[in-house]
Amino acid sequence: MIQEKNQFILFLCVLFRRFFIKVQSFFPDHWKAEYLFRLGIGSWIVHLCVVTLCFLVLRGTPKWPFEWLAAMALISVLLGGTSAVYSFGSTSLQLNSKHWLHLHAMFTTVAGLIWGTGAILCSLETPDKLLFYTLALGGTALGAVSSQHSYLVSCYLSLWTSIPMLSVAHFLAGTNLENRVAGILILLFGVMLSILGWRMYRFLANNVALNKSLDAKVNELEDVRHRLDQALKVTQDANEAKSRLLAQASHDLRQPVHAAGLFIAHLKEKTTDPESLQILDRVGLSLASLSRLFRSLLDIAALDLGRITVQATAFPIQEVIDQVIRQTEALAQKNEITIRTVPTRRWVRTDPALLETILQNLVTNAIKYAPGKDILVGCRQVKNTLSIEIIDRGQGIQPAKYDEIFKEFSRLPEALMKGIDGLGLGLAIVKRMVDLIGATVAVYSLEGKGSRFIVSGIAQTSPRPSEQPDTRKPRNFENFRVTIIDDDALCADGIASLLGSWGCKTTVFNSLPAGLPQSDFLIIDQSFGSDMSGIDWLEQLHRQGHKPPAALLTASLEEDLTIRCRTLSVPILRKPVQPGQLRSLLIAATRRHRDTTSNPSPP
Repeated sequence: MIQEKNQFILFLCVLFRRFFIKVQSFFPDHWKAEYLFRLGIGSWIVHLCVVTLCFLVLRGTPKWPFEWLAAMALISVLLGGTSAVYSFGSTSLQLNSKHWLHLHAMFTTVAGLIWGTGAILCSLETPDKLLFYTLALGGTALGAVSSQHSYLVSCYLSLWTSIPMLSVAHFLAGTNLENRVAGILILLFGVMLSILGWRMYRFLANNVALNKSLDAKVNELEDVRHRLDQALKVTQDANEAKSRLLAQASHDLRQPVHAAGLFIAHLKEKTTDPESLQILDRVGLSLASLSRLFRSLLDIAALDLGRITVQATAFPIQEVIDQVIRQTEALAQKNEITIRTVPTRRWVRTDPALLETILQNLVTNAIKYAPGKDILVGCRQVKNTLSIEIIDRGQGIQPAKYDEIFKEFSRLPEALMKGIDGLGLGLAIVKRMVDLIGATVAVYSLEGKGSRFIVSGIAQTSPRPSEQPDTRKPRNFENFRVTIIDDDALCADGIASLLGSWGCKTTVFNSLPAGLPQSDFLIIDQSFGSDMSGIDWLEQLHRQGHKPPAALLTASLEEDLTIRCRTLSVPILRKPVQPGQLRSLLIAATRRHRDTTSNPSPP
């Protein structure tokens, strides 16, 4: 019998140990100690107040309430102090949460035993106050569950060291049915509190697990965002490098095209043989096509790099339209097209250079896709704005492709089938430049009947007081002195040969001269191998008081350069320069030179 009793006790011990280890496996995490001890500071202050109030009720008993109060006060202070030390010193002291949890469990066990012992003493000496004691202990047990459920070891030890003894106290207080039922109910109350503690723990543990999962996801997303930022930076750097390479390559390739165009123009001046002129025309058209490709590449690179800004000014719209027609005249003749325009006297306020590029791309596009068909360019007033329409009679565009044609490198199947040159950048440049000037572009088309491109939303303005145009035109440029400053000998010789065939006296410098050359007009390249550029040299001359008539030769589209040239009233010749542009510039220069020499300024 004794052996069986010992085996039963051993079995209970093993079972309790396994249960304790199992419970421990759930609660070794650091967060449990953090939660437990931070709640513990206030909880044990409240516990001390409850104990004091109980003492006030129990103090009439001769002996035990004083010792009970002292023990309770001591354990409350120890638990409150333990909570405070861990909460405020865990980081600096590098405390082991597992050891502190064990210490807390030991203290709560002592507190539970003191409460239980008080219940036994109360039932033996003052049974009339047992009901009050039961209410106080029941409330304290509920408080233990609410404050200690993050660490169930302490929670259960505080419950099951006090609740069973309180139940026994009721049995000792009397043998009547009420005391026995009360003892059983107290045990059931303990069971319900245990279940409540477990559920609160599971809820808290699930929240902690969810927070950890969310933290892990946030960290993962943050890491992904960081990698995406790095990838975006690499992509942006690569795209910017591509744009710079594209711009530089297009600029460098335009140099020989520019020189070749000038030499072809010179040869045409010297040649009278029809067959040779025809060959030169074909070469010139090929160079013009190549020049358009380079211009598109430079435009798209400048847009990508953000080097184009809007410089709005007031001007008559017809001047830009006429300039576009002159620039596309050779291509139109090649495709047997007549470009007609409806003259207008309207003035607008926008960026003339950007508007010219927009219209030139639209007209060029119409020429390529509607060979042999006439093109009409006209303006229409819409309230206080002006719209410009380019109408052709080509094959038209399907409505489903209206948006696609404005994308970069997008080309219609008809262009590929008919071998139409281009990179599919013209309309993409139009769309981006139209957005820059605050206008809109739209297309309306009927298959087999043609297309109409409309640039609308251009602000109108009142015309400035105009002077009577000077219709005097020089017969030639004989004895007009032109100095060409260009470190590219081929380009400089090309300009000199062409101007020489027109009667100009030319002087060539392959580097920036130290002083101002004796000349009637200067044509200066922008880029030199030295630190000083063409515009730098002109600005230096202006600071020295010299303001020679000049033009800057460049393939750059940088807006800063355009602004600096406008400040000096220096026109820009974009490479490759068309002979017609150069002739128009020199005609204006010779008129100013003649007016200056015939009407000198007073001393």
